[in-house]
Amino acid sequence: MVEAKKTTAISDSFHRVRGYEPPYSNLLKEAGPDQYYDLLVPEEILEMIAEQTNLFASQNITARQKKPGSRSHSSKPTNKTEIKQFLGLVLFMGVVKLPKLSYYWSKVKILGQTFPATVMSRNRFELLLQYLHFSDNLSVDRNDRIAKIRPLIDALNATFQKYYSTKEDVCVDERKVPVRGRIIFRQYNKSMRHKYGIKLFKLCTVPGYTCKLNLYSGKNIDAINTTPTNVVMTLCENIFDKGHTLATDNWYTSLQLAYRLLEKQTHLIGTLRKNRRGLPKAVVDSKLQKGETMAMENEDGVTVLKWKDKRDVLMLSTKHSDKIDVVVKKSKQIRKPKVILDYKSKGSVDMSDQMGAYSSPLRKTVIW
Repeated sequence: MVEAKKTTAISDSFHRVRGYEPPYSNLLKEAGPDQYYDLLVPEEILEMIAEQTNLFASQNITARQKKPGSRSHSSKPTNKTEIKQFLGLVLFMGVVKLPKLSYYWSKVKILGQTFPATVMSRNRFELLLQYLHFSDNLSVDRNDRIAKIRPLIDALNATFQKYYSTKEDVCVDERKVPVRGRIIFRQYNKSMRHKYGIKLFKLCTVPGYTCKLNLYSGKNIDAINTTPTNVVMTLCENIFDKGHTLATDNWYTSLQLAYRLLEKQTHLIGTLRKNRRGLPKAVVDSKLQKGETMAMENEDGVTVLKWKDKRDVLMLSTKHSDKIDVVVKKSKQIRKPKVILDYKSKGSVDMSDQMGAYSSPLRKTVIW
């Protein structure tokens, strides 16, 4: 009864706000692969890229006084159709990988690909790659490290939310995009397969759809993604007061975040670090045998739970109490807290990462 009361108010809020509205636009549901791409990367984005690329090319050629023999002098303005073809080749190169860019236009049979040459010449592709731009260098904010691509990120986030509304269960997590280029906010993690990359914070919903993303630009510069709580509140600002349930890992989960989300009619479920402030010591310090559970709920409806599996698992939830469910695994009945079972089913960020993983096989993420 306690758990039912905790869940009903916010959950009813979600269904009341959503009514019978489908989570997706019918345009997205019925679209083929090319129409699907056109919806998420519309003509307005392609026109913006073409305009800024032409502007940067003219500024660069004028300012640098290119040599008479430079191929830049033969460059002509691009348009949205050619930009779409350019991006198509970039996607093709992500699937068909060759050691050098020039090999895609090579006439050597063992190396060459017939497709790229039918779209554009190598010289034209390299010129577009050289001058590709998303904002005017003369008007960008010099204190913003990602000002040059912020218009593109904002435009993509707008289209992501236009055609697919979030389901009740959402998830926030980060993803590292492998990059070894000279980027000042590039991250390094020796324990990961791709040690160098840039960090994306993502809000996702089932079945792995990315609703919003933010690019992390460095600890001392980034004014938005400064703390885990700020990251979550920024990503979720468009879904507050609708009764969603948010799943997070132990980097984000805290009592502070739980209270902030409850003020916005949003539930929180997440794994928890034992050194977070304000946690009940009776739960954190408890010594449990395998399968045992210890939980405490405060007057605000926030439950902190500890469960012993192969090791201790510490959870926080504003939606669950200490209810135990029985699951069958290999013909054996196993007792697990309901919060554990619900949390393991909310891996939409992992689904999103798998869909975008061209370079590695799909795999299940080990939660603990």
